[in-house]
Amino acid sequence: FIEKLRVRGLTDAACGLPTAALADEILLDGDGQVKALICLGSNPMAAWPDQRKTQQAMQKLELLVTVDVAMSLTSRLADYVIATSGIAGPDGGTPEKPVGTTWIAIAAPDEVFAAHYMFGDSRERNIRRTALQALSLLRKKLLPHPPGPLS
Repeated sequence: FIEKLRVRGLTDAACGLPTAALADEILLDGDGQVKALICLGSNPMAAWPDQRKTQQAMQKLELLVTVDVAMSLTSRLADYVIATSGIAGPDGGTPEKPVGTTWIAIAAPDEVFAAHYMFGDSRERNIRRTALQALSLLRKKLLPHPPGPLS
């Protein structure tokens, strides 16, 4: 943890940066500036105070990624939007869509990609594999590689 944030004299906590000051941390140039943000099921545009400042902060980020099941206000500003859907289990499967059926989609600036996976019948493993595969797809998109699709 850092001792103090660069703005408002607030300190970091085990849960992360205080959201009331995060927009200021993003907007303030210099050492320690927040330049990238991954939002996991959160929507800073709706949750943080001062929406105008929050929008300016989201637009100033070098990288904004959202991971959610639905498009949010923050997702509309994001560089990459990751969405997942499926049947994690242990119940809910059918012969056509068994437990473990998973879809992962990534909307990137230059393309939208969706992939179908069959991960198996363990709920915990399905959740973990979905998260790891989604992040792996994002990593492949972000790191330099020969031109081609996300897969």
